[in-house]
Amino acid sequence: MARTRPRINNSVLVPHADTEEELTLRSLDPGQPAPAWELAASSDERPAPDAEPPWDALLATKLYMAPPRRGMVRRLRLIERLSAGLRGPLTLIVAPAGFGKTTLLGDWRVTNGEGAWPIAWLALDAGDNDLARFLRYVVAALQTLSADIGLSVLASLRSPRTPPVEAVLTPLLNDLATLPDDIILVLDDYHMLDAPPIHRAMTFLLDHLPPRIHMVITTRVDPPLPLARLRARGQMTELRAADLRFTADETAAFLSHTMGLQLSPDIAARLEACTEGWITGLQLAALVLEGRDPVQIADAIAGSTRANRYILDYLADEVFNRQSAEVRRFLLRTSVLERMNGALCDAMVGEASSDLPVEDGQAMLERLDRANLFLVPLDPTGTWYRYHHLFAGFLRERLRRGQPELVPDLHRRACCWYERQGLLTEAADHALAAHDHALAARLVEQIFPAMLWQRGELATLLRWLEQLPRDVTRTRPRLSLDLAWALLWSAQVEAIEPRLRDTEQALETAEQPSELDPRTASRAIRGEIAAIRAELARQQGELASAIDLARQALADLPEHDRRVRGVTTGLLAGAYLWSGDATAASHAYGDAVALSQTSSTITLALIASGRLVLAQALEGRLHEAATTYRQTLELAAAHGMSTTPAIGVAQIGMAEVLREWNDLGAAEDLVRQGVAYCTESGGMAEMAVDGCLMLARILQARGDGDGALAVLRQAEALGRDGHVVWYAERVAVARARLWLSGTPDDVAAALRWADGREGAWSAEKNLGYLGVLEGLTLARLRIVQGRLDDAAAVLRRLIGIAEAGGLIGCLIEILALRARIFLEQGQMAQAMIALTRALSLAEPERYLRVFADEGAHMAALLRQAQIRDVAPTYVALLLAACGYGLGAASLATSVLVDPLSARELELLRLLAAGLSAAEIAAQLFITAGTARNHLKNIYGKLDVHNRLQAVERARALRLL
Repeated sequence: MARTRPRINNSVLVPHADTEEELTLRSLDPGQPAPAWELAASSDERPAPDAEPPWDALLATKLYMAPPRRGMVRRLRLIERLSAGLRGPLTLIVAPAGFGKTTLLGDWRVTNGEGAWPIAWLALDAGDNDLARFLRYVVAALQTLSADIGLSVLASLRSPRTPPVEAVLTPLLNDLATLPDDIILVLDDYHMLDAPPIHRAMTFLLDHLPPRIHMVITTRVDPPLPLARLRARGQMTELRAADLRFTADETAAFLSHTMGLQLSPDIAARLEACTEGWITGLQLAALVLEGRDPVQIADAIAGSTRANRYILDYLADEVFNRQSAEVRRFLLRTSVLERMNGALCDAMVGEASSDLPVEDGQAMLERLDRANLFLVPLDPTGTWYRYHHLFAGFLRERLRRGQPELVPDLHRRACCWYERQGLLTEAADHALAAHDHALAARLVEQIFPAMLWQRGELATLLRWLEQLPRDVTRTRPRLSLDLAWALLWSAQVEAIEPRLRDTEQALETAEQPSELDPRTASRAIRGEIAAIRAELARQQGELASAIDLARQALADLPEHDRRVRGVTTGLLAGAYLWSGDATAASHAYGDAVALSQTSSTITLALIASGRLVLAQALEGRLHEAATTYRQTLELAAAHGMSTTPAIGVAQIGMAEVLREWNDLGAAEDLVRQGVAYCTESGGMAEMAVDGCLMLARILQARGDGDGALAVLRQAEALGRDGHVVWYAERVAVARARLWLSGTPDDVAAALRWADGREGAWSAEKNLGYLGVLEGLTLARLRIVQGRLDDAAAVLRRLIGIAEAGGLIGCLIEILALRARIFLEQGQMAQAMIALTRALSLAEPERYLRVFADEGAHMAALLRQAQIRDVAPTYVALLLAACGYGLGAASLATSVLVDPLSARELELLRLLAAGLSAAEIAAQLFITAGTARNHLKNIYGKLDVHNRLQAVERARALRLL
């Protein structure tokens, strides 16, 4: 493998940002302005209202790989194994705490020097059990090597719902595959993670890592990853506790060179034996040995039967007790911190009533570091540190036993310091650890918008909110409402209404919130309550109530609150669509797109734009829907989200357009992609069901009845699992329509369905879009039964509904069925009136499939229209789509041995209009190469050699 070093980006992410849109990469050069995490504890600076809050930035301390201390034992036997392991995708280092896993990796990098593979480092902690946060940290680590890696991942995470791991990680893997050289991604302390979505993401990464990328994981226990498979394939290198233990020679070198002790070989061997090569035990023993009898210490350790835990307690007690009172106080009071700098330590240790001297926090950290007291540096400037995990655990237990009353106060101090720096995530964690629920509630309220809408850290929010007692949240209207939003986005529908009632009750009893804060103004909060209830009503099929609630919400929400107004307008559009008002839905979806084009709501904008494609298609504006589809793709690309699952919504809408244009192959490909995207993404089950129902119609049109039935079963499963209220009715309608073209038993089953539904359908006052689909299927079934008057009565009712809602596609189908009924009743004049109106509506948008689906009856009607010279060019195209030849069929068929297909006739029309091959390709959603192939076939069938000859020949044959 290539071993050259790629270009490295020397900047790291720090908790600061200059705009709402971007995190800032800042150098750690001392000459640069100090990043936010170096601000003094006394700073009262607050982020500007329009600026990205600093808590949205990543902690650079998590991305720093500390070098080994001077004098550390070089463990060449292990370094050689690590280097050899780079031939596979994974190196796994598994051992209990204190076995030198992290130190070994630092030594590995230093030993390999400039020829080493560049390393992207990420130190994990318990707060990373949130897929969105974890993925952002992984990208940040990789961006220390190349700033362009993972930009699309960061864009796709700006949503309340984290997209499926496949959709997020595929573009990241593509970015990694383009790197010119090999790199290593290290995930340190992976045992801190227990979130299943993260383990699924890691499994996907390991299964698809490009050959030049290698992953190293350090952990205390085996992670739930496909280790057996990797091991069986020889794709994993493993180092375990037995490998990491110090040998006798390494123990002697450590005690003499690292710890500066001059011990006899016998004592060194005894220490190695009684600690079993446990490195932390040896380090503690070395600290205790200063000025003590080594034989006594070795005997004390060897007398233990409880191995490492007892050794740690015994030796740590010895080390701790030998420190001065000042140092002991410092160690205990800072033990509650995950990371610390001098200013934070000052805030933790300072106490006016104490008689003990207070050493400057930064000086104390440097002093402890020099004394080898288990400090781990977290940045290259010696500013931030953490305690070794084992030593931190010992100190916290010592604090809990000796001064339990002090623990909440220390967490509260840390909380206040972090809050002054604007680092509210850390502040909230400490407030909860202090059990100061009022303080935690206030902090969570502040951080909620950024975490939900801009960072998608829904798992963290829910974890926090679960720790807050109901008595605390129910008295804070804003917090109760935030919890309702979090429950809505996590699909915990049943738990939402109690939180909304809490919000309303809190509004009645709390002091009037300031109108200066739009998030806490009573009217704004009531608007959000109405918005959430609108979506709950829509999900339950209560469309009129949903529309009323959404309108009420928009009346109450502030004009400048684009985020919630955009969400609410999208909810209103969905209610309009299912109520059968495609025109109102199109307008509302367009408004939702315009409102939601911000960095934190771009996913919502893409979903609304995708639904707009479908609404425009149902409205009969097929060409406009195609334009909207292209604009959706452009919008996604502009935000680096070309592979986001939200694109699946637009793909499903565009598939409906292609189906109507009779491009069944392209429609099937597109809708399958859309269903896959929406199926993978949480909260998009409704769109996935829509796509399955559309796919079933496409397969039916292609003659694959069994495939269509299988897809309907998939739609049932998706609707049931996704809690889509109306899925059963939609699937039943689609299955009944499919049965009509099946066996006699199938037809009988469809008729039984119709007999069971007709009464309920007739009694329904507001049919909505689902009622229109059901009515069309009922009419078809009555036609099959020969009950033409009953069918005609159903269609008469549907005409008014379709016209009122702008459902032009449905109206064309209704008129086509009416024409068929008149034909069977021998009323040709009435049949032509209905057909002519259908043609006039359909021709501008080039509808094909709605006529082709009617088969021989439609062909007979179209021939009558041809005789009457009604829309001759379009009718010729429709006859071809129906499979019954072209317009002026006798002339064309007698001259053309191989008649033009419907697709070729469509392309010929565009050719005659003067469009180039590229323009034709754009109109028909095919590549320019495919368009040229079609033209070549047309020239061959018409026996011509160029565009002009083709148009002249087609006109002579009355094909144009």
